[in-house]
Amino acid sequence: MNRNLRITIQERAGAASGRATTYSPGQGNSDPGTNYVMPPPEDPGTNYVMPPPEDPGTNYVMPPPEDPGAGGYLPSASGGQGSSGGSGGYDTVVTVSSGDGAGGCGCGCCCGCGAAAGSQPAGSSPAPAAGGTSRSYSGFIIARLAAGLVGNSLAENLWTFAKSHQPELTGIEAALELPLTTTTTTATATTTASLRTSSPSLEALGKPAAGSAPATGGTPASPALPQPPAGVLVSRPLVELRDRECGEPLERSACLAQIRSLETSAATSPFPPLHSLTAYWRIDLRQHPDLVDEVLKRLSTLPEVDLAYRELSATDPNVTTTVAGQLFAEDQGYLDDAPVGISASWAWKSLAGTTAKLTVCDLEQGWILGHQDLKDSTGNWIVRDSNILYGANRAPNEGSTGDHGAAVLGQLAATGQGVLGAASGPGQFLLASHYRSKNDSHPFAGTSGHVAAAIVQTLARIGGQGVQAGDILVLEVQRSLLPTEVDEADCDAIRLASGLGVIVVGAAGNGGINLDGYAVAETGRSLNRSSPQFVDSGAILVGAARAAIPHDRAPFSNYGSRLDCFGWGEAVTTCGFGDLAGTVATNFYTNVFDGTSSATPIVAGAAALVQALHKTPNGPWLDPRALRTLLSDPATGTRQGPNVAGFIGIMPDLKAIVRGSLGSVASIYMRRHVGDDGSRPAPADEISSSPDILVWKGSPPAAMSRFGEGLRANTQAPGRLIDPTDPGLIYPSDVYVRLRNRGGRADHARVQLFASPAATLITPDRWLPLGAVEVPAVAPGDILTVSPPLGPSLSSPLLPNKLDLRLSWPQSTSPLWPGSVVPPYSLLAVQVPWDPIPNVPAGLERPTILPPGPPYFDWAEARSFLRGPGVTWRNAYPIKTGSAVTNLAFLIAGTPDQARHFDLEVIQRLPAGAAVTLTVPDALAAKLRQRQPALMGAKPLSVPSQPRTAIRGVQLAAGASSPAAFTITAGNSPLATGHSLAIRQLWKGEEVGRITWWFI
Repeated sequence: MNRNLRITIQERAGAASGRATTYSPGQGNSDPGTNYVMPPPEDPGTNYVMPPPEDPGTNYVMPPPEDPGAGGYLPSASGGQGSSGGSGGYDTVVTVSSGDGAGGCGCGCCCGCGAAAGSQPAGSSPAPAAGGTSRSYSGFIIARLAAGLVGNSLAENLWTFAKSHQPELTGIEAALELPLTTTTTTATATTTASLRTSSPSLEALGKPAAGSAPATGGTPASPALPQPPAGVLVSRPLVELRDRECGEPLERSACLAQIRSLETSAATSPFPPLHSLTAYWRIDLRQHPDLVDEVLKRLSTLPEVDLAYRELSATDPNVTTTVAGQLFAEDQGYLDDAPVGISASWAWKSLAGTTAKLTVCDLEQGWILGHQDLKDSTGNWIVRDSNILYGANRAPNEGSTGDHGAAVLGQLAATGQGVLGAASGPGQFLLASHYRSKNDSHPFAGTSGHVAAAIVQTLARIGGQGVQAGDILVLEVQRSLLPTEVDEADCDAIRLASGLGVIVVGAAGNGGINLDGYAVAETGRSLNRSSPQFVDSGAILVGAARAAIPHDRAPFSNYGSRLDCFGWGEAVTTCGFGDLAGTVATNFYTNVFDGTSSATPIVAGAAALVQALHKTPNGPWLDPRALRTLLSDPATGTRQGPNVAGFIGIMPDLKAIVRGSLGSVASIYMRRHVGDDGSRPAPADEISSSPDILVWKGSPPAAMSRFGEGLRANTQAPGRLIDPTDPGLIYPSDVYVRLRNRGGRADHARVQLFASPAATLITPDRWLPLGAVEVPAVAPGDILTVSPPLGPSLSSPLLPNKLDLRLSWPQSTSPLWPGSVVPPYSLLAVQVPWDPIPNVPAGLERPTILPPGPPYFDWAEARSFLRGPGVTWRNAYPIKTGSAVTNLAFLIAGTPDQARHFDLEVIQRLPAGAAVTLTVPDALAAKLRQRQPALMGAKPLSVPSQPRTAIRGVQLAAGASSPAAFTITAGNSPLATGHSLAIRQLWKGEEVGRITWWFI
């Protein structure tokens, strides 16, 4: 859209100061290094209008730059912008008054809207924080228990948890009991001193009470947990999940299991959990504001309490106005080509006709779910009440309209009735609310700020709804004008999401604060990337800029090295509010949505489009670090203007990213079979015949060059033949992997390898870790790169030079296998993060990213793992050509958790006249003949001479592991190179395992 659009912006200031300014989003960017003329400063308390935009090639007139050192930018008490002044800074005193009930939004929003402030909740009077900035508190205390105490009780309140761990946790019990008298204080001090001198270790404190089940078993710590008496502070676990099927809260055991599962999955990611979210508790002091400091002090002195802090308030806006309506998509300049916008319009054209879909989840408080722009072309709602994964829609719950959520969804998901959402093409949308309904029976009903719990609910995907690797989670929430990750629990939850591959895009907040100078008072954690106390949550943090070129930082936007990207922080046309058009809430539109609230969905929309643009030709989604690097790269994005100090990152330019950088992102993979291009396999695809795991006994590494790209690139089961007299021995240094890179830039890779007996189905309980290989540079161009030989084991540095896998295999006295015959080994290769894995909290250590075995085996998780990115499996074996081959030994296996029905299929590529027999135990032979009458004979079974022989519906018992062996006898023609025999196992049409013998 080539146009010069004149927009008059009413800055949302306090009642005493509001000024209108005219900007031109369509104007070209001028060179900051040239001289240009500025009018003299005018009175900030009066309205003034800029002259119309001039030719971009000439100097143009703009208001004077704001002085970063001139006293700071002061947000008004209503949450909007205050009178103009300096650019803001960490030393600026920001006084905030925030309400958490139905009385209004306060100033906790991230859009800078001018809603009237509600009353302050009890215990939330502002108090100076680091740097002299006053903060607004919710009235709750958050306590994080020491690692040894995590998750060993099913108690649903902290007093009960402490009571069931007596006498070790008397201090916590006393700190929660009212009234807090001098006697209690003395008792607590005595208890604390006693704990410090004579208490058992924290690991010992974490053990269940006598007679209880282990913590990981999901059963109560005692038959009847003690209940808190009257006069005890109300407390609950910070993360409480609900069943998506019925909407009821999950039992504590199920909730703990969900959290542990997520944290275990993220443990070997680039963002491993630093603290378990099972350790956090929320304590209610809203009715006892005078006791906040005392309770906080007592908890902080207890050795069993790792951290205690006051929770910052978190709220969103609530504004309603009305006007008249029309189509406004052409006014969405933030979607135009750079440098005006993010080039979303160009990206839509590039995505035309593609089917790449990802989930975008908006986490805040309230929405207008009946808005006309939330219907697709067939009239179906793209979001509805059933899409709220956690919490409640605050708008109808408290009789307001949900304009803030409507505006955000308009930027992301709108379908073109009035405006267009940037992610409406590739996105499917979910919602999560950090507000608990005031009609809830929960003791914290009617409160906001349940951010960590809402995040975990989206990750848990209970009932199938939620986010997973590659999806986008948008955090439209700030805590007391700061990004929500300043809260320790929120930071841990965000980091968990990042560790699971979810792209988190969050608002930086509207305090005008230099985040490089901010440190969390309770922990010293810094938001300065150069600080040793910095903790990377993995999120993309978004600041706000002026809509007009050159996109100077909006004075209210927080800034600093922690920020990655920026978007328009003003003049955003979208759904909601009604100050532009509309007669009722369902057709309200605005053109003055602002703050980091409007900037964040601009960047989130760019993230969704980059994901879709990358996946269309390449297959996998980008991980959080790769996508954050792309979006924040100054070489392919629009830089902020020079006139207001304070770094807010880069505004992504999708056209430049796709043309200049997207092709250069490394995309490393190993093939599952010769024809694999690295895409996620379909259910019936072959997954266990990787040609990219080599076994080359005794050869020098130089010989591996013959197995790079060239004549032998597509060799089935490459490498030397395994010695038939010694099939169970493996020399780790004789194993190599081959990798391909579909991207345009070389990158490093690390691959961990495991071994197991050859079986039709191999579950994680049988994998034996062998070690890892590291490749410093996998060349681009989709050509093969051969790794160095396998290195020492990750889990066992004392791995012997020669490993006899037979020692770990099931012993059998069956006459099916002669004494010297055992199955050969299969090999699994898994790409793991190149970065060294930092110290992982107790209970989360995991040497690999394999899914768990019994008793935590999950059939769906195991299947998903084997089809996931970066996983390949070699269950294919080279054998010598000749006239006959006997004792091709393997196992026919079931799952370890329960009996299941499987299909088996024998696949022959053999010369005419060849005969195949199958020897199995008598009971299994009877079942196979029952399911496939063409299997003739008693022992061995004669397999029909046809390309495929299906044996359907064979029930294999839990833990079944039956020895089996094929014999092949050639007919008139010898068994030559290219011939093969295979048996595969399927579950409901999905291939779950295959063994192939290739004649070489």
